[in-house]
Amino acid sequence: MNIKIEGIKKIFTTKQKTQTTLDNVNLEVKKGEFICLLGPSGCGKSTLLNILAGLLEPTEGEIYFDNKKSHEIGSERAVVFQDGALFPWLTVVENVEFGMINKGIEKVEAREKAMKYLKMVHLTKFANSYIHELSGGMRQRVSIARALTIDSDLILMDEPFSALDSQTKSILQLEVQKIWNDTGKTIIFVTHHVEEAVLLADRVIVMGANPGHIKKEFKIELGRPRVQGSLDVTYMVSDILKVLKEEVEKVAKAEYDNDWTLEKDSILSDADNTMDFNL
Repeated sequence: MNIKIEGIKKIFTTKQKTQTTLDNVNLEVKKGEFICLLGPSGCGKSTLLNILAGLLEPTEGEIYFDNKKSHEIGSERAVVFQDGALFPWLTVVENVEFGMINKGIEKVEAREKAMKYLKMVHLTKFANSYIHELSGGMRQRVSIARALTIDSDLILMDEPFSALDSQTKSILQLEVQKIWNDTGKTIIFVTHHVEEAVLLADRVIVMGANPGHIKKEFKIELGRPRVQGSLDVTYMVSDILKVLKEEVEKVAKAEYDNDWTLEKDSILSDADNTMDFNL
């Protein structure tokens, strides 16, 4: 699915204030691309994803999917959120087939399709388990399987691995790349982790804040699979961090004491040369 984001602006209004979260966002995504949106907290990454998902209406601008306006293709998009939003009273396979049955698909067909995608995420032997019996990583794999049942060429993912431990995160990053490679779907993936973006994406879109806008694009011309901590990945992470530094400082200075600087407060940089910008 080809996507064109044209002049998107989003303003939120409350009794207390009016806030422009996104302003003049323009981006083109080619069919089958893997795009990562990266930026400091408050730059509008998730807002843009929600607009793409049809969960929010832009104040200005338009989004085109294969040259059709967003309202012309219906509201269904495949979306994977951080919390998974699974039903604890249903089994794994019932969670995956829930949306299909709700749309009137016959039970037998829905079950067959659900098992197909559970096989893709290697969870068939847990099909009859309940959600509380699964680890965090397994729950996210259920969410991915459920998203795949939606007949969409586009998968939207909003920080799906941020709450997981590093080992589970690495495994799921490989899983998502394999699914992307096998299905040819377009993926737009929101993350706050620079190295994750470099490991996954064809292009990394760095967003600035106040209001949210696209600051710079990085084309990741590295072979796959990419190795965490490798020299090529580390160099690319370093280049992106240089651009992010200015935006992180801008957001932090609005929230921290006047004597705060990025150089002095090394808490914002972790051991693997990535930056935590959930300030």
